[in-house]
Amino acid sequence: MPLRTLPPAGTSIRGNELGRWLLRALKPSGELASLRSRLADLHGVKDVFLLSSGRAAMARLLREMASLGRPSGEDRKGDRDEVLVPGYTCYSVAASAVRAGLRVRPVDVDPGTLDYSKEALSRVDTRRVLALVSSNLFGIPNDLPYLETFAGERDLWMVDDAAQALHAQVGGRWVGTFGHAGLFSFDKGKNITTVQGGVLVSRRTELSLRLRDSLGDLPRPPAGQVAADMTKLAAYAILLHPRLYWLPHRILPLGRTPWDTSYPVQGYSSRLAPMAHLLLDRLEEISEGRIQRARDLTTALHSSSVSGTVGMPMAHPPEEKGHRPVFLRFPLLLPDPEHREEALRLLDEAGLGGSASYPRALLDVPELQPFLAPGVEDTPGARLVAERLLTLPTHSYVTDGDVGRMVETLERAASHPPRSTSTTRGGVRLSGGALP
Repeated sequence: MPLRTLPPAGTSIRGNELGRWLLRALKPSGELASLRSRLADLHGVKDVFLLSSGRAAMARLLREMASLGRPSGEDRKGDRDEVLVPGYTCYSVAASAVRAGLRVRPVDVDPGTLDYSKEALSRVDTRRVLALVSSNLFGIPNDLPYLETFAGERDLWMVDDAAQALHAQVGGRWVGTFGHAGLFSFDKGKNITTVQGGVLVSRRTELSLRLRDSLGDLPRPPAGQVAADMTKLAAYAILLHPRLYWLPHRILPLGRTPWDTSYPVQGYSSRLAPMAHLLLDRLEEISEGRIQRARDLTTALHSSSVSGTVGMPMAHPPEEKGHRPVFLRFPLLLPDPEHREEALRLLDEAGLGGSASYPRALLDVPELQPFLAPGVEDTPGARLVAERLLTLPTHSYVTDGDVGRMVETLERAASHPPRSTSTTRGGVRLSGGALP
């Protein structure tokens, strides 16, 4: 492995930001209130709540939605106990629904967009469904107006999960503000990071009141945990640099996707909040940098020998007015699992930060099986994505030369003939060509 190793995701923290954060963290009075106010102003919402993590925020949000019954208020008897989630998404979304005492109904995804398959969604019996959760994977927005309408017509709560999509837009509207409530994350690989942290925004008065009552008495992280998180944040800022990242890449179990429902549900640390402020100061710069690197990758791939065999999932073209994906990572679908594994191997050898993301469709996660809603349909599109998805980094440590080397590496991987040129998975058939 080369000493220069790109992280698969992350946000660079500058040396002066690290120093300023440490000074402000010593006297963090007022940091939480000002952060809530700033996030509310940014997203045009009134109610913002800060928690210890995105998954803690999701679990508590779903619990309060369940206590309210339907959004219309017609039912408070608890006859709705299912949550719709995309069949391919972060495991913590499903785990949070389980933590809230609900059952999970994965719905197949469209491999060409990573969004819900509208055909599969239209077949869902929603009589016991409480809420629908968007995904906006890798900062690429779902068709949120469609999901908002779908949920409204069926009297479902909608959670706009923007954990990976802070600062993205659809139709000039911020991702995270569709539906009844939205969620953002400040976890390690997110658009901005403080190592830990979750944000809820609510657009529904009754829900906001419940959240205010419920979250007002959350315990604060204990001093030992705060000290550990501050140490992790400082280490993250230093070790994310490509000249140093080879060290954690070699010795730590990075990139794993464990199933976990035992995480703490706590308030957000006021000592981490100053870093959120500092990174929000240059959020536009961070987002524009990712978007430009995604453009560079797109251009290089279109002019390469793999342009006809590699799919670039995207729900809307980047140039569509008012639409702004922020590309937390740059997702690709390789022609088959063999090509994907070869590409990952070569990218790793070159230190170029390729990643396979979540290894399984939700239906294939063993720990979820006891909590699935009855009669769940198969999700062949989600399985296909799990087998073929590869992501490339878009953070500020990626250089123009890295972009060229990434594409050259994908061309090398494609020169190894796969065992088959087409795949059929549960009714989903894709040729070796690009996805529609």
